Parts: sequence; C-alpha cells; structure tokens
Amino acid sequence: MTDEFEDPELVADELRTLLHGLDVVPRDLAERPGERERAERDLARILSDPAQGAPGPREPRRRVTIGRAVAVLAVACVLALAIVVVRPWPGSAPAAAARTPAMLTLQDGEGVLSVAGTDAAPELEDLADRAEQQPAPASGPVQLIGRSSWLLSTDEGAQGAPGRSVIVPTVSMQYFQPDGTVRAIERRSRPLGKDGQLTDSIGQWSTTPSRSDETFDGPLTGPRYAAELPLAPSALARSMIDDEATCRATRAYCLFAGFTFLHYNYVLEPSLEAALWRTLAAEPGFLFLGTTRDRLGRTAVAFSAQGADPSRKVLLLADPTTGAFLGSEEVLVRDSRELGLAAPAVVEFTALEESSRVEPSDLPDVSETTRY
Repeated sequence: MTDEFEDPELVADELRTLLHGLDVVPRDLAERPGERERAERDLARILSDPAQGAPGPREPRRRVTIGRAVAVLAVACVLALAIVVVRPWPGSAPAAAARTPAMLTLQDGEGVLSVAGTDAAPELEDLADRAEQQPAPASGPVQLIGRSSWLLSTDEGAQGAPGRSVIVPTVSMQYFQPDGTVRAIERRSRPLGKDGQLTDSIGQWSTTPSRSDETFDGPLTGPRYAAELPLAPSALARSMIDDEATCRATRAYCLFAGFTFLHYNYVLEPSLEAALWRTLAAEPGFLFLGTTRDRLGRTAVAFSAQGADPSRKVLLLADPTTGAFLGSEEVLVRDSRELGLAAPAVVEFTALEESSRVEPSDLPDVSETTRY
C-alpha cells in the first residue's frame, strides 16, 4: 500500500482497486461527521461489558505491562469500534459469500479449521533461528508501523434481535515518536454488507470518516519498552502476561495478545523477535497448521491457539524464510447472535506491512493532525 498520505486520492484509488478485485463496483469515498462522539459512546459500552473482560487487549491504559497497554493505541485510533476482517487472498472465494471473507486455505488444499495441527515447537524454534540472523532495523528515532485490514463494525440488534455487521477496508500508518506520543493516520473505504456489496445502511459505521489523522499520548510503557524487555523466554513470558491466575486457562491467548501488541506497536530488534518465537515455542497451546498465503498473497506458515473464549480461535502468520511476523487473525467457531454471524467466520485480521525506524522529517506534514 502507498505511504503517500499527503494525497487522499492515492489511497482512495488503492481501496477502489481492492474492492474491484472482489467484484464490487467502487464508488467515491465520503467523509462524514460525528465519528468522535460515536467513538466515546461505543468505547464506554465496550469497557463496561463484562464479556469484554477476557484476557487480552481490551482495557484502556492503566498500567505498564503489555496486556493492558495494548488497548491504548487501538482506542485512540478508534479501532475499538471494530473487529478486523480482511479481503481473501488471490484465488480464494469472493467476499460476496453470505458471511465474512473466506478462511485461509493451506497449500495442501485443506482449510485452517479442518486441520488438527501438530506440535508447534519445532517450527517456532526454526523461526527464532531465522529471525535472529536478520539485520537490525535502522536507527531512526520514530517507530513506523504500517497495517492493512478490514474492520467489522457491528450494531447491536434491538430487543434481542441479531446484530448487524458490515466490513470496512482500512489502511493505517502509525508513528510512535520518541517523546511518547503516537501519530496515527488511517484511511477507510465505504463499507460492504453481508452480500459483499457496497452498502448505504445506517449504523455506527455511517459516521466513520474516510480519513483520520490523530496525535495522542502513547502507552505508559513508553517508546523504549520493547528494547528493555528480557530475552530469556521464561522472563519474557512473565512480562507478556498481566495475571498468571487470570490467564491460567487461556495462557496461549494471553501470550498471543502480548506478542501481537509488541509487533503492532514497536519495531523489534532481531534478538527480541527470536526470543518471542522461543517464548511461544515453550507454550504447548500453540499448534502448527502448515503453509499458506496470507491476505496479501505472501507465503506464510500458520499457527493456531484457543481464543479468549471457546467461541474463537486465533492465528499467527510468519515468513518461513526470514522468521518475520506477517499478521494475525481471529476466527469465530460458534455462531454469534451478537454479531449476526454464523460460524465459521473470520472476525479479525491484521496484516503487518511495514515495521521500520524513520527520521522525524519523514513524517507527513503535521498541519492536519488532530491532537488529544
């Protein structure tokens, strides 16, 4: 995806191209008011819902460890309003199916949910060895994270009726600056309905602007947090888990949450990347599924674990040659009346496209950013 954020039409053209690849007729992007007010209302509802209290990135910043700090950047970027979903990779079924985009398919033709999986430790150790051999990132003081995703935005159904969901293509570039602030630039296209077509349906997604540029305080962990983490797997695991007692039944998911938080917010040194893979290798809750292509068409090895509750599974994708982390997704394995979705359904996806250090002069012009 482009990083030319000064020109909205460049990103709009790319989003139209994505939609065209799904046999959807592209239309002009439209910015609508009221997004901030809607974000505050929905965030208050999310944080007051006990169902959202499972281990993982669900709370605003209140402490210095990974698990709860993970929500800070997502909330400030208004990602707390949505669950991520992505377009199918080339050759998969179109998004015009009755549900969300197709499941990932392994190279042997099996779907990720139809494979029992094998012990992940050997493959994770191999990724660690490969990651450790990669060159260190540049020394620029600003940490740039680029992500591509689709957001599943849901309105609750009235009086017990099923929820209504749409998917919103999103591209984001996040700059974690040395003063601890984060600048997040996001582009969104028009939403698609359950039939895969552009929709004018009214809901919380109706007030989501096509572009946002915001600067806000980053997590209390600070910009140097990843650089100061221990590299011994046992010590690193303790840093990644808020509460061992709370995570006892979902330890793999807690490690998944800490692992993705670090990758989606920090530029990691090869030594830490390797240590993270070795930390996961020591956890029996991860399974190796096989080789696939991720949502951007990149060759990937796939790993699975139980989600925050029995209704979901999570996936991690990695480059088998370099050991680089490529992205994650979450799959609904039980029907959800709240979301208005039938299982199996992809309900979260993030593709990591860029992780690099840049100079402050590389940031786009700051005249349009909104500060909080």
